[in-house]
Amino acid sequence: MADGGTPTYPYIPNSAPETRAAMLDAIGVKSVDDLYASIPPELRFDGPLPLPDPFVAEQDLRRHVEELLAANEAFPAHQASWAGGAGGTWFRRCATRSRPAASS
Repeated sequence: MADGGTPTYPYIPNSAPETRAAMLDAIGVKSVDDLYASIPPELRFDGPLPLPDPFVAEQDLRRHVEELLAANEAFPAHQASWAGGAGGTWFRRCATRSRPAASS
């Protein structure tokens, strides 16, 4: 902890107090909280994020991510329609109209 209370992580550039201060100075604000001043307090998240405990092994993390992904439901391809069914009709009409006239 560089300043006695804030942990410093060498792989996160803005965790060092002097780096954070230089970044905030470069954009003209005094603190990170100033960046969120325009967001009403009732819309801000207050409290710890509901994150799982850290994973010790990579395979445990992979298993966790695969379980999250497996919970997603795929959208059936036959139901996918970009234009509500009108797109294909419009394309066929344009393609038909743009054909060169048959020469006799």
